Amino acid sequence: MNNNYSRKNALTNNSTLKKIIELEKRIKSPKAAVIDKQNIYEIHIEIPNVDEVTVELINQQIVLISGKRNEMMLDQEDRLIYREFDVGEFKRRVKLPGVVNTEFDIPKPVNGVLTLQFRKEKTNVVEKTVKVN
Repeated sequence: MNNNYSRKNALTNNSTLKKIIELEKRIKSPKAAVIDKQNIYEIHIEIPNVDEVTVELINQQIVLISGKRNEMMLDQEDRLIYREFDVGEFKRRVKLPGVVNTEFDIPKPVNGVLTLQFRKEKTNVVEKTVKVN
């Protein structure tokens, strides 16, 4: 059996291809941490070599972070031996455990880590009492 033939058949299998695409998406997503503080949710996300970042808040609970990682700038006499950082576009979606205020700031990353803070909102929970006779 030819290995190239079996590999090609595996890649043309639709479910296998979807799994590979999903895995690639997860690999290119930056690592993140979400911290629940007293009045805010704080997201820390690793984004080295990123100049511009877009942050969207969807339904006051889902945070979509996107941008483009740049190539590392090297001096002319330097030679890159090894790199684990991805380059190119990235997206990261984080679902917060609660609803947040729609106003937030996007600070500059510090040492390749972006820290976002979202103020918690009190949800309007309607209480209903039913009296049974």
